[in-house]
Amino acid sequence: MLKTREMTDVASGLHIHGVVENIKSGLDKSSGSVNGDARNSVVSIPSSSAPSTVSPRADPLPDLSISGPSSSSSSSSSSSNMKSSQAQQSTNYNRVNYLQDPDDFNNPNNGGAPGRDDDDRNTGTKKIIKSDIVRESDGCVTNFLASGVPLASLLVAPNVADGPQMVNQIMNQVNSHGLSASKSSIGSKVIEPGRIGIINNNGRVEVAGPGRWMIASPRSSWVRINSLTDNPIQYETLSIIRINKGKYGLAIDNGCPKILQEGVHVKNSRFFNYDSEVAANQRHIQHGTIHIIIVPPSEYALVVEDNVPKVLVTGVYVIDSIFFSVQEFVSVNQEHIQHRTIHIIRVPKGKVALVSENNKPALLPEGHFVYNTQIFDYGGMRGVNEESVVYRTITRFRVRNGEIGLAWHNSKPIFIEKPDYYEIDSPAFTFVNCVSASEKLITLGSHKRVVVYDGEVGISYCNGKLEILPPMTHIFEAAERVVEGFLSTRQQSLNLFEEGSKDSYLRCDTKDFVEVGLKACVFYRVSDPEKSILTVGVNEKIQRLIKETSIATIQAIMRSTTLNQVAQSKAVHHGSDADAQPESQFFDKVHDEFISKLHGSFKKSYGLDISNIRIESFKISNTTLADTISQQAIITAQTETKLANLEGQREIATQEMKRSTAVTLIKTQAMAQQVSAETNARNTNLLSDAHAKATAAKILADGEATTITIKANSDARTMLVKAEAQAKAIELKAEAERKRAEELSSNPLAAQLSLLEIQAKMVTESLQGLSKIIYLPPNANLANTPMQLFGQPGLGVPSLEGAAATELKVNELVRALKK
Repeated sequence: MLKTREMTDVASGLHIHGVVENIKSGLDKSSGSVNGDARNSVVSIPSSSAPSTVSPRADPLPDLSISGPSSSSSSSSSSSNMKSSQAQQSTNYNRVNYLQDPDDFNNPNNGGAPGRDDDDRNTGTKKIIKSDIVRESDGCVTNFLASGVPLASLLVAPNVADGPQMVNQIMNQVNSHGLSASKSSIGSKVIEPGRIGIINNNGRVEVAGPGRWMIASPRSSWVRINSLTDNPIQYETLSIIRINKGKYGLAIDNGCPKILQEGVHVKNSRFFNYDSEVAANQRHIQHGTIHIIIVPPSEYALVVEDNVPKVLVTGVYVIDSIFFSVQEFVSVNQEHIQHRTIHIIRVPKGKVALVSENNKPALLPEGHFVYNTQIFDYGGMRGVNEESVVYRTITRFRVRNGEIGLAWHNSKPIFIEKPDYYEIDSPAFTFVNCVSASEKLITLGSHKRVVVYDGEVGISYCNGKLEILPPMTHIFEAAERVVEGFLSTRQQSLNLFEEGSKDSYLRCDTKDFVEVGLKACVFYRVSDPEKSILTVGVNEKIQRLIKETSIATIQAIMRSTTLNQVAQSKAVHHGSDADAQPESQFFDKVHDEFISKLHGSFKKSYGLDISNIRIESFKISNTTLADTISQQAIITAQTETKLANLEGQREIATQEMKRSTAVTLIKTQAMAQQVSAETNARNTNLLSDAHAKATAAKILADGEATTITIKANSDARTMLVKAEAQAKAIELKAEAERKRAEELSSNPLAAQLSLLEIQAKMVTESLQGLSKIIYLPPNANLANTPMQLFGQPGLGVPSLEGAAATELKVNELVRALKK
């Protein structure tokens, strides 16, 4: 069954005020209490402890302070801070699923477990309560030392006070047996104020203060004079030592180490030996068996007392023991502190610690842990968000949304699809990795997950028999199932070109052995996947079959076609034929013949539907031939341009003739009206002169008007007939030119002759205006003649008579049009 466990920062790293001591004899498991001192605090989470009760997740954590019959009722300030930290961290949970059965990974009802209430069965979590806490340490992290002594008991107070009487006090301390020197006005030794003199009296040391001194004993002598500011002043048994403020003096008195306080110390003993002066705020002062330890707030002191390792917290410690030693000072913020059998592990937020106690591995969550055991191993820190953390038999891994975890359990492959954190302690479990749930094929051993999308099918074999997988998600667990891949059923395209060719064109030979290139693309799709796979294969094999067959088919079609059929160009059209539709292109013919040959046979034999072929472009491999065809296309284009120009000129000429005729008719009518009006006027004037003359004049005028009218009408009709004749001539000439152009386009020799005529005309026009013509025989060198410009060395020069006749005809036509 799936067992889940939720650990809090408080439960995993709570400092409990109260010393857990004497585990062997003082632990009362039935009552859950221990005997201890309130100066130590050690807790941690057991890897194998079983909870006795389970509290609902929504309930606050109970008070985890451990109390016993002899536990102290008072709490230190550090205990209050720890409890405050406990209250702040009590709502931070880290859910981890502890698994034993691989079937529970994806079981939607894995939250329940026997003995839990409904709330826990729904959440699948539990809390760490008081009975879950392991009593790991017997005062290993402490502020108490069994051999500790008060500092005042080891400090030696000064025996001489500073002031005016300091010299007298020194003399009293030293000269306890008397002074061999005496003050005298006739003495020979003068000691200035602020100085003292040292006397050796038969091996006994004496001192004398300021003044004039005389020594009467022959066994006494002056040794030297020292200033009171000298420090230290020592001579044989005499020691005058001034310990400065903030210092300690280290000395040996009668074989015992002594710590001298600040002030003046005077000793006159052979059993006293002054060592040195040290700062009083040093972290560790050792003098013989005396140790003064000052542990700052940010450090631990690692010590050994009576061969027992201990970790001292912040404070001042004094001990006088031969079985005590200080190893080192370490920062309290270190992730791992090891002191012999003591291990202090501080797991920061976002990490887990890998530890093993008594060969039982565990992953410690965020918190502070203390272990004191002989068999312990620290494996380092790992991030909680890492994909997997493996430590000995424990595997902790994370499955994110959109991922599937792959693992082995008892040699069976399993897929973990539910997103969560998982942790399992089993040597038979191996986590492989996490893969994206969108991957189409996920395989682990015999377990397979296949996702087939629309537009494709899956290819699998069961006991060697082909099975086509339709679009959906398939799960297989049989070892005899093999998934080979996928086969697309969408329409696909395949470019046709020869393997190893640098050019993307497919080379083909026409019926007249002209090499041409085609850029073509064939479209196909798999209509019957099972038939395609059994008869051809998959993917590359299908493409190879279609490509090779398509290339062979197109080359066969091209070998049955001439170049004239392949390289079709649009025919030259004229007049009303310009709107005629061009003939069917050769590409359409290739398409129809290609589809008719391959579509039905491929679909029936291989289950492949060849639906279309697209020929994108065409080229002639022979560049010389291609240039020749290009020149022919240029000539055709020029002919079409000339025909269009002639047609335009004809239309212009016709319109100009019609306009001229209309203008002439209007002028004639106007003149007739004018003459009629003049005649009527003269007749009216002559009526008064003579009736006879009037009648005769009238008859004459009428005759003249009739004559003029007939003449005008005759001239108009003549000009109209002449204009129509000229227009007809232009039309006939244009028609002749059109027919001639058609003949030229179909007959290469005629086109060449036409080109020569045009060149001859151009030469004739260029020779107009010449006064002299020189005749050259046929064998003359024509390298510099105008005909050499056109590449025709054997032709003669046209005569001027033809040019003159042509110019005369053109001039007459122009004059006629002007009339």
